[in-house]
Amino acid sequence: MRTPIISIIVPVYNVESYLSCCIDSILNQTFSDWELLLINDGSKDGSGTICDLYASRNNRIRVFHQVNQGVSSARNQGIELAKGKYLMFIDADDYVAENILEKMLYPAEIYNIDVVLCGVTTSSDIKLNIPTYRVLQHDFIMNGLYPLWFNGGCNLNSVCAKLYRRKVFLNNDIRFENRRRGEDWLLNIKLFQRIRNIYYLPLPLYIYVRHADSAMTAYLPEQFELWIENRNIWHHIIEKYRLRIDDKSFNTQWITKVFYYLLFVVYSDNQYRKKLANILHSKELYSACLNSYLVRPYSFQLLKILLKWHRHIEIIFLLKIMSWWIYKHSKK
Repeated sequence: MRTPIISIIVPVYNVESYLSCCIDSILNQTFSDWELLLINDGSKDGSGTICDLYASRNNRIRVFHQVNQGVSSARNQGIELAKGKYLMFIDADDYVAENILEKMLYPAEIYNIDVVLCGVTTSSDIKLNIPTYRVLQHDFIMNGLYPLWFNGGCNLNSVCAKLYRRKVFLNNDIRFENRRRGEDWLLNIKLFQRIRNIYYLPLPLYIYVRHADSAMTAYLPEQFELWIENRNIWHHIIEKYRLRIDDKSFNTQWITKVFYYLLFVVYSDNQYRKKLANILHSKELYSACLNSYLVRPYSFQLLKILLKWHRHIEIIFLLKIMSWWIYKHSKK
């Protein structure tokens, strides 16, 4: 049986409106030695039928149907089934430029690269501000890129817009963890510690589509708890590798996210008062405030008073003002 150079893994769940655009962008590639693994994760719409139709027309496409287990399970299934030398993950509601495989494979082969990154074009504010170096060796990843990533200087949280050498996953037993959000971030955290080098290709070859049903725009009740877990993971990495990290800068950025999330809670959760109270009284938020550049615990006292008085409109207004002020001053 033919062994492709690149295995493209696309988890599929209820994306019938976007799926054809995604698959067509892969079929139109200038590089042709690939296989496409469509992992239908228990879709309830016509996504599974669309997958089967494309597979019947092209022998490079393989479809696997499973009961709904989440995107991590679908991607892990793809990793186990993949035959290619390299892996690429594409979300089913996104699409790619016709030359993404050709452009990313070239440096991977010529320079023997473990992970190739490309740019993302999107209407949202996703940044990839990697320095102008093209080939980043392991020492720079740990001592330069990790601190930059940690302090919000670049966004490497997604597994999309990347070409991975498959043996890095297999040799280090790296797989996606089953989380509601942040599974990409956690996998990259683990994998980047194991790779020899990275190549950055500053071309916007991956098209990220933001829409109302996107998982990243949906309200997640346990988001704050996940952020606490992520913060603890970062601190473990800092201590393990003795990274040069400005803890106050990270805490300030972390608190900024929390404030925006508090607004999301007010707008999205019918029991927002209880949720806000739990967050505002958390010891993690209190300690972060004590060790930040901009925020102090007394900033939350007025919010607590307004919560007690059931002042919904005033809470929203105050959160907007505080979020704007923190964001503005954290960029200085």
